[in-house]
Amino acid sequence: MAGNETYTGVGSPLPIQNQAARLPVNGSLGQSVYLSPEIPNGLKFEDITWKRPSLRLLIAKYMESDVEYFGAEDYRKRIKLHRGNFSLQISDLQRADTGDYEVIVTGNSGKETSERFKLDVYEPVTGTKISYQIMENCNITLSCSVNTGDNTSFSWWRGQEALRNDSIHHLSENGQELQLHFTAQIEDNVYKCETRNPVSEGTAHIKLSDICNVTKHGIRSLRDTSIHYFIISNTSPPAHGIFLCKCRRLTPPPLPSPCSSPRT
Repeated sequence: MAGNETYTGVGSPLPIQNQAARLPVNGSLGQSVYLSPEIPNGLKFEDITWKRPSLRLLIAKYMESDVEYFGAEDYRKRIKLHRGNFSLQISDLQRADTGDYEVIVTGNSGKETSERFKLDVYEPVTGTKISYQIMENCNITLSCSVNTGDNTSFSWWRGQEALRNDSIHHLSENGQELQLHFTAQIEDNVYKCETRNPVSEGTAHIKLSDICNVTKHGIRSLRDTSIHYFIISNTSPPAHGIFLCKCRRLTPPPLPSPCSSPRT
C-alpha cells in the first residue's frame, strides 16, 4: 500500500508492513454489527485507526486513551470504538455501510499492522408464505414468496425430506415454485418452504389435504360459498380413473379449461 495515500480527516498514514486477508462479516439492515480485530493482549501501541480504504475515509482513532470520530454527525452517532477490545460497532446499518473496513495498529516502534473486514449488509427475510394454483389433472403449483429479503434462496421440504426433482415433484430453476401431481399417497403430506439469506430465515407450511381431498368419484371445487362439481380425467388414473378434489381458495382463481362445465 502506497505511503502517500490521503484520507479525509487526518494526514497520510505510514506504509503498512503487514496486512491480513479480508474477513467476511454479514450485517442486517437496521441492526448493529461488530468488527472485532485480533489484537494481542498486552500489545504496546501508539494508536489504533479504523477507516474505509476504498472511500478514503477515516472512521475513528484511538490514541492516548481518547477516541476521536470522523465523518458527518449522523454517521458519527452510529459509530462506536470499544476501548476494551478496539472493535468497531456500527448501529442502524444502512446499505451504504457495505464495503471494506480496515483497522491499523501503530506500534511504539512506528511499525504498522492491519486487518481488513468485508461487510455486506442484507435486508432480512420477512413474510414467508405459500400460495397455490390447481391445474388440470390435479397438478398443483406451490409458490413460495417473501415480503422482504435480499439474496433470498428457496428450498422445499416434505416432512424431514429435502425435495429434488423426481416423478412427483418438479422445482423451478430458482426453487421458488414446486409443481407436483396430487395423489392419495401424498394427500396427508405437509410441505414446507424454507427461505434464507445470510442474516435471516423464514418458513411456511401447507398441508395438501387442506387443498384437495381425493376420492374416486370426481372433483369437487369449493368457490366462494357455493359448491360446484367438475369431472377431470386423469392421464395416469388409478382403478376408476377419476379423482374428487375439494379445493378451498381464499381468492377464487379462474377455472382450468377441463373444469369449465359444472355438474350438479
